[in-house]
Amino acid sequence: FFPGDLAGPAFEFQRYLAFTELRDDYALEKRPSIAASLPSCFKKVVIALFFMFVTVVVAGYFNVNWMLCDEYEEMNLLQRVAYLHASVSLIRPKYYVAWSLAEGAIILSGLGYNSKKKTWDAVDNSRILNIELGQSMRESINNWNINTSIWLRVYVYERAHEAKLGSLAATGLAFMTSAFWHGFYAGYYVLFFFVGIFVQPLAKNLRRQLRPHFEEYATGRTPPWYNHLGMALTSLALNFYASSFAFLSWENTLKVWTSTYFYGLAGTAFFMLVPPLVKLIPGHRAKLKAHKQAVADRLAATAKHALDIKHKMDDVTKAASDEVHKKHK
Repeated sequence: FFPGDLAGPAFEFQRYLAFTELRDDYALEKRPSIAASLPSCFKKVVIALFFMFVTVVVAGYFNVNWMLCDEYEEMNLLQRVAYLHASVSLIRPKYYVAWSLAEGAIILSGLGYNSKKKTWDAVDNSRILNIELGQSMRESINNWNINTSIWLRVYVYERAHEAKLGSLAATGLAFMTSAFWHGFYAGYYVLFFFVGIFVQPLAKNLRRQLRPHFEEYATGRTPPWYNHLGMALTSLALNFYASSFAFLSWENTLKVWTSTYFYGLAGTAFFMLVPPLVKLIPGHRAKLKAHKQAVADRLAATAKHALDIKHKMDDVTKAASDEVHKKHK
């Protein structure tokens, strides 16, 4: 499918067949007119134009290759970290441009229609705010190149599980498959190795051990400071490791990481000590158990609420149908 052929989004061939054969989600009686897709398509174009401006104008002031110059070494550590953070962050907008334009074309064609939610996000490839403001590494990664992530989960991670590989091994295999997919530059393998083997599993473990101590069980909410801290740490870690993706070579990556005193690796090593220490807190096991039960109760309440709404809608539909039958009689 040409609009997504070069840069994505990728999608299952069965979806394309359903679209071309006008069946399932794309049956004529389910799919709205092309005119109904125009607002969503226009929104994607506006997003693409905004990030095109960011890429062409703003990103030019923060060239990642400047970190290889002697002038970068002359800055203090805080300035070097801030520049790395800004310059790597400004690499992503060019992907948002390509994906947003492709998504707009897909929406306009009708392929992007989601009949279950009555929206036009069936083939969306990124949720930009979730990436940039993600409160965990998992949230940021899962909202980046979404359709490729789904492919890796279904065809690599889940099959590895079926082959009796552990969760860590399956995750590592999925990330290294992604690295191979990108190419043979060392920077790809550095990024996916560290994030897949160390950072993402660590982030999941931290959430599992820490969240029960700060979450409001009735609502599932956590304090603003907890959310903002998670957002800041996620962003710092993501940009540190993603710098290897920008530099591609191991030599350049090592040069920049050395100049920033390996702050990302040091932070990862530090937070690896947190879960074992948290487990020593008196009553920690009871907290985990209570949190697990609270999550189960919230899910049950949500399911019951959804079922109640469905029953009410069925009653309204039945009443309307009965009224129509009475009028005809």
